[in-house]
Amino acid sequence: MLRSRQYKSVPAMFRMSVLVLVWSVGCQYFSGCQAAPVEAATDPEAEIVILSPRAGDRFEIGATLPVKWKTQGKGIDEVNAVNIDLSPDSGKTWVGLLDKSIGLGDPKWGSFQWTIPADIQALGVHFDLADDSRIRIRIMQYSTSDANKIAVSQKSFSFVKK
Repeated sequence: MLRSRQYKSVPAMFRMSVLVLVWSVGCQYFSGCQAAPVEAATDPEAEIVILSPRAGDRFEIGATLPVKWKTQGKGIDEVNAVNIDLSPDSGKTWVGLLDKSIGLGDPKWGSFQWTIPADIQALGVHFDLADDSRIRIRIMQYSTSDANKIAVSQKSFSFVKK
């Protein structure tokens, strides 16, 4: 069986993988090796991160739901207008909370307040929000299909009666 220190060259199709391996284990096993640092990963593309509400949070009907978010990563100026949607059924149905998108220069950017009603309608279906523990929020760049620019709360929060 050959050991890695016996290899004299690496086929071209494997060189990138080997470079990463060499950097992580050192050059002692590779003849003629000159390991150079692997470039640090660049910032991810722009993405939206939901700060609140959080999983397990409880809000009373009639109270204000604070929706907070931030953008991060490379090219965050690409996220310049967002829509905010609410799902009363763990993400199966979505209802828009805004009449128009919130733009980057808008005072509501990063923090939107919504008064929680007792019920909502979506696609002709009535949803009673009181004592609903399947609520989720979605914040997305206006008119996008880029998954990095769509943030969905991964776990539900609740609305309860006063």
